[in-house]
Amino acid sequence: MSNRNNFISLVAGEAFWGMAMGLVLTSTVLAVFLKENGAGLAMIGSISSIESGVGGSLQLVGLFLFTSRRKRKHQVLGWHLYAVVPFLLMNATLASAASHLPPVVVRWSALMFYGGYMAALGVVGGAFMDWLAHVFSERERGTVLGTSICFAGLASMGGSILAGRLIGLHPAPNAYAYLYFGAAMTAIISVLIYWRVDDSPLEQTEDSPRPTSEDVKRYLHASLSNLNFRCFLVSRSLATIGFCMVPFITVHFMSSDGGGLSSDIVVTCGSAIAVGWAASSFVFGRLGDRAGHAIGLFLGLVIQVATLAVLLWGGGKWGCVTAFAGAGVCLGAGLVSYYNALMETCPHDNRFAHITIGNFIIGLVGIIAPLLGGIVAERWGVRTLFMSCFTISIIGLVWHALFVREPRRELSLAEMLLKM
Repeated sequence: MSNRNNFISLVAGEAFWGMAMGLVLTSTVLAVFLKENGAGLAMIGSISSIESGVGGSLQLVGLFLFTSRRKRKHQVLGWHLYAVVPFLLMNATLASAASHLPPVVVRWSALMFYGGYMAALGVVGGAFMDWLAHVFSERERGTVLGTSICFAGLASMGGSILAGRLIGLHPAPNAYAYLYFGAAMTAIISVLIYWRVDDSPLEQTEDSPRPTSEDVKRYLHASLSNLNFRCFLVSRSLATIGFCMVPFITVHFMSSDGGGLSSDIVVTCGSAIAVGWAASSFVFGRLGDRAGHAIGLFLGLVIQVATLAVLLWGGGKWGCVTAFAGAGVCLGAGLVSYYNALMETCPHDNRFAHITIGNFIIGLVGIIAPLLGGIVAERWGVRTLFMSCFTISIIGLVWHALFVREPRRELSLAEMLLKM
């Protein structure tokens, strides 16, 4: 590893951030909090819409905000402290006062604060990844990100288990207030650890001029003119549509069809998402550095199909654990393999713009798909939603194998198999 201090700081920072996210895991804690305050299936489906779509669609804003490479660390970490963490504190305050407020106010406010949190993260997301791409070289980036996200997943598992215990021990809504406040404090510690990363070589570089709308159009055209990038976007769009069912895992296993599990048991089982996330992040990161990150995305789609099969034909506590673990594996592929593959598909010299363009397009899909998923679940049932996602995920799996080329070899997975 070229810089041990940077590696350790990244791993520790991600671990504390993972702990914070585990305490308020959206697919369990937020879903249960909303459900206990009268949320319907469409509202619960919007969790995934916000998570997948709002952040990605707002990354274009960051392209105009974070223009200084020399000050990139201070810009992105300061943004986390002043624009991201406050939304966690807002939900903590809301939960502490929830017993004195009408449920309709509580559920819409909680969703609004979560939307603000994801919007703030989205604005800074592309700049943060571009900053890390400058700190670590391409030959080690997959391993670095994979290891750090692995530790984040393990810490998130601890946070999820603690969340389940608190919800079981303390009457609602006090438990949620404790969880959101604890998440905010842990996130602050994470940012302070990130500040130890040494990016002094960036301080010697010249800042690029603030991009104009014409610059953005030029980079957009250059990225989308690349056939492989277009195929990559189709693959990830299909995967995103097929993955819009995650908040409904909680709803399914709390219903009689899934075993009628209690909220604290489902939240505790939800810690398995962090186990799958941790394991897949490390494995896909190492695998990607050696064989290419398109393979990690393909394997993530395989696990996505298998997870949906469990949701369709499994049930009970073990089915719940398996489904969440599978969702965690897909999440790992959607972070480590996705971001590395996105960076490597860049056909021009502005990687920040390319990352932003890719996330913007996938983000739009991520907004629409879960909203439609919530409507499908509301009208025709959760099982119909799972079957639709199962079918779309299989189509995405086949598309990826046939048409997405590994940038390092310029071959699709199908072509690589034929050459073996």
